[in-house]
Amino acid sequence: MRQAQGSRPSQQDQYTILPPEAFWNQTDQLALFAVYDGHGSSKVAKHARDNIPRYLKESHALAKGEYEEAIAEAIHKEEEQLLHEFWAGEDKHAQAGTTMALVILNLKRGVLVVGNVGDSDVVLGEVKVGEGGKGVEVTRLSTTHKPENAGERHRVELAGGSVNTDSGTARIGALNMSRALGDLQYKTPLNNMTERGKRSSYEGENPGDESPLGDFISSEPALNRVELRDHSRYVLALLSDGVTNVLDDATILNRICELQQSGFDAQRAAENITEGSTSLPGSDNASCVAVFFEGLKFEVHITHFHPLPATMFENIVQPQLKSRPHLPTPSVGPQASSNIIDIRTDKNESQLRESLQETVQAACQGKAAMPDLLLWDEQGLRYFEDVTFSPHYYLTSEEIGLLEKYKYQIAQYIPSGSTVVELGSGNLRKVKILLEALDEMGHEVDYFALDVSFAELQRTLSMVPPGVFRHVRCFGLLGTYDDGREWLQQPDIRSRPQTILSLGSTLGSFQRADAAAFLAGFVHGDADGENRPSFLLGLDGCKDGDRVLAAYNDPEGVNRRFIKHGLERANEVLAQAVFALDRWDVVGRWNAENGSHDQYYLATGDTTLAGREVPAGMRIRAVQSHKWDADDRKTLCERAGLEEVDGWASESQYSECSLSG
Repeated sequence: MRQAQGSRPSQQDQYTILPPEAFWNQTDQLALFAVYDGHGSSKVAKHARDNIPRYLKESHALAKGEYEEAIAEAIHKEEEQLLHEFWAGEDKHAQAGTTMALVILNLKRGVLVVGNVGDSDVVLGEVKVGEGGKGVEVTRLSTTHKPENAGERHRVELAGGSVNTDSGTARIGALNMSRALGDLQYKTPLNNMTERGKRSSYEGENPGDESPLGDFISSEPALNRVELRDHSRYVLALLSDGVTNVLDDATILNRICELQQSGFDAQRAAENITEGSTSLPGSDNASCVAVFFEGLKFEVHITHFHPLPATMFENIVQPQLKSRPHLPTPSVGPQASSNIIDIRTDKNESQLRESLQETVQAACQGKAAMPDLLLWDEQGLRYFEDVTFSPHYYLTSEEIGLLEKYKYQIAQYIPSGSTVVELGSGNLRKVKILLEALDEMGHEVDYFALDVSFAELQRTLSMVPPGVFRHVRCFGLLGTYDDGREWLQQPDIRSRPQTILSLGSTLGSFQRADAAAFLAGFVHGDADGENRPSFLLGLDGCKDGDRVLAAYNDPEGVNRRFIKHGLERANEVLAQAVFALDRWDVVGRWNAENGSHDQYYLATGDTTLAGREVPAGMRIRAVQSHKWDADDRKTLCERAGLEEVDGWASESQYSECSLSG
């Protein structure tokens, strides 16, 4: 599944993917795919995404193979539930809606059933085996429901509605589609209430003299069943109108097939389609689900992309891996979820609480620094992700540029069979560039995202779930840097090559001597040269004070919000309002002598801490961001006992360094 936001202010498209194991009856090996194109808001699209799959799984008709009836029943139940919630006070169900394209695929019997409502569509391409991938037969399996269609216009008028073309586009009210879920204001009974009221007020009519109105916007699906051939190769695409309004069916499927023949998996093919559909100003949200299968032997790739400010890939059905040597699934530590290992030694944050208490006492003495971990809870990680999308925060764009340009050279230093651990992984959009390169080069690698928030690990790992890559497996480690270092010293982990990633100039938050000691702590003292870990470090070397100040003090206040959250977090950890939030602000300055940007919590007026008076102007250091020029990097390596074996730098001195122990 691939989605792109286009020029719209928000992403309103949603999707559903259910692999065979999601169904109670697995005899027929059912799979479900759907795209929902929301309008008005994403409210109804999300509602349909959450409920229609459940209605289908509970359906007796589905169990009997009566898939068309099951789809119609699920839509009817969804509409009833939306109306029920509207009467309970959910006004959005009247003003928002969604189109839908849905496919039920019987993997055992070779049956494909399509149900669609509105202008989300399903297209199937068939290539007979032996034709070398040429001569794709393209068939649209869905029916596009638009007000300009004669049949739809007639249905609307029979229901008592009308189609207007005042805007140059045929519309029913404000909508340019004639069928959808939700949009209850255009359906009975709401349209009877509103339309009759209007006519009574403006025309002096008696509403009781008229026959009841029908649904102007219908939720009745178009249904289609296809029997698949045993010896044909297929490409299936589920598409929102953000794609089909830009590209015709033949162009879409021929491009997907060409990309497949060039070695692209469905993930990259879908990405190509959505990016091509949203490249122009004024573009709509665009969604594409791509599924490859041959006869009754199915290899299904589903990818999902949520564009800036967040990226997400989804692959549910595990593809066959080519020539992958067996690597045991890591299991050192309790499983926090199916792909996240809990390696925490301090599960109740007692150490952070003690450190905060010490900070408060030290602040009363006039000198203190907040604990490093304070900023990095679930909310803090999300606030920082917003920082990385700020146009002023050059560090992220510089690093992405380097990774894109040199990803294959960097990947050469990570051998097949490696364990790769990223310290403070956060959003995975940068490391995914490197993981894609490793996958393309056929390096069999296990990647571990290390972070302190379970919720954020779950969210960000959804970008790279099992099956997205053919050669790279992705896992999470729930814990601190210290926990990660201890975990890496487990015998089962130490037996494999290790690469430690520290991207985003994370080391900048350490004092320089501490940064060297931190890196040295990952090198096993009893390991020989071949078994010592290697490092990939992203380090910002910019010492242009004006540019640095602008990066950490953006006019929108995004960075300030992130830092200020540290005080909210402190109050939460200490279980009391130690910091009066309205008496503290955030200030930042460039420290040229130290080569760092320093941010502080500043008391804006007289206040108290731990029962003691604190004068206005008191500062508590929140975080330092050290900059590492060439001399600093050389000193870092010498102190840590590491050797820089390669490096890549931007014009403004952001660097990626490959180090060996």
